[in-house]
Amino acid sequence: MKIIYTKTLLALAALLVVLPAMAQFAPPPQHIEPYNLTLGQPGKNRSVQKESDQVTLSEVVRVEGAPWLRLKFRAYNLGQHSYIVMTSLEDGGQQRLDAKSLAQWNSASAFFNGDAVLLELHVAEGESGIFATLESLNVGERGVAAAAEDSGGSETQCGPVDNRVASTDNRAGRIINGCTAWLVSNGAVLTAGHCVDWDPDGGGPLLPDGVLDLWGSFSVNVPASDPDGTINQSAPEDQFPIDTSNVVWNYDGEGQGLGKDWAVFGIFPNANGERAHLREGFYRMTRQNPAANDSMRITGYGVDTGVDNKTLQTSTGPYVGEYTGGAATNIYHRYQVDTRGANSGSPIIWRTPSPDFTVGIHTNGAAYTPMAVAVILLPARAMQARHLRLMRWKSPLRDFHGSGARYVDVVPQPNNPGQAGEVFRPYVHVPDAVSNVPNNGRVILVKGTYTKAAGNTFTAGADGKAMTFLAPVGTVIIGN
Repeated sequence: MKIIYTKTLLALAALLVVLPAMAQFAPPPQHIEPYNLTLGQPGKNRSVQKESDQVTLSEVVRVEGAPWLRLKFRAYNLGQHSYIVMTSLEDGGQQRLDAKSLAQWNSASAFFNGDAVLLELHVAEGESGIFATLESLNVGERGVAAAAEDSGGSETQCGPVDNRVASTDNRAGRIINGCTAWLVSNGAVLTAGHCVDWDPDGGGPLLPDGVLDLWGSFSVNVPASDPDGTINQSAPEDQFPIDTSNVVWNYDGEGQGLGKDWAVFGIFPNANGERAHLREGFYRMTRQNPAANDSMRITGYGVDTGVDNKTLQTSTGPYVGEYTGGAATNIYHRYQVDTRGANSGSPIIWRTPSPDFTVGIHTNGAAYTPMAVAVILLPARAMQARHLRLMRWKSPLRDFHGSGARYVDVVPQPNNPGQAGEVFRPYVHVPDAVSNVPNNGRVILVKGTYTKAAGNTFTAGADGKAMTFLAPVGTVIIGN
């Protein structure tokens, strides 16, 4: 039986076992190719092709034999009503972007399957100086064996058989960096720190450089890969652009101690204006400990062979117990679950409570016996010294929507840990948050119905405090 070491969001512990633990990310083979193309003309538009109230200019962008493409724009002016449309000539996947949405996509397109994309510039009547200039393309590469992408190989399985099976849990998404990320109850997205800031020199000492490397989109409904393992991309409407302006992370580097490897970021709506948390759902988080033999689950986009490579798969296994490495900051939780490269960033899901709760972020794998190991969010028996040290992680998640937040969730935490209005220990009644939120603070409400019968009656502002109510992950009904 093999052993997997995993790091998590909150436990900032150093690994006492002096054995290598490999970060489980696996970027797909791709390269950047310059591509100079301008549709339209800055200062004027002279096309004679008139279609109702707009001018349409078009060009096919092609890289022969490429399995997928992403277009990156150097400059553009789309005015108030003009827009671009991009269409895959392989499968018809289409994306329409205007000035606002193209900015949210970081001046780039979604990922398109195939080696050719039709780029159209639609110039609205009465607008001039409309143009779009391509700078480069992200070009996928074909024919690289899945094993070459896998940092851990089959040795990161917990036995001779890979027990992962296909999943449709779109709360977990694929990011192009070669990792998994997941949607959480306050509207944020979580992954491993090394998935947003990886080794800058490639060959070691595997230390991060503090520069954000995260790009692209959070993708769900990922289709099967090609028989040779080459990945295929989700439809454009199943891709949500990553907001690179608010990424907060920590990663000290490979071999620098587990438990300090986490990242928090946001995502924008897809090109249709849909928000991922509202459409796909979200995971609730807890800092409570599972019991021995509770069922644990890892769901993510790990490397595999053939058509299963980097598609959504899940595996379950028993929780083993808490491991203490002899210091207050060396607390780990052991479980036996199969993973592979690109499972980095996956949620560690506790299956016994109903609904399920997550207890940490999966980050590392290693080939040792007898069991898998995970450091979880924050064990219930954590000591005060570790609480203070964890504030740098806790604050970005708590303050994702601004400082002074109090959280409320109609679904109670497992094992009755008490309520503190925190993202890991939310109130279950709205009046508690209203009473305790600071002036000009925010009350963050998780999707659900907070009934009058359960005590959810209050008068906002009765004590003279101003506050903002936010429902970032779905519809909230209060006092029904």
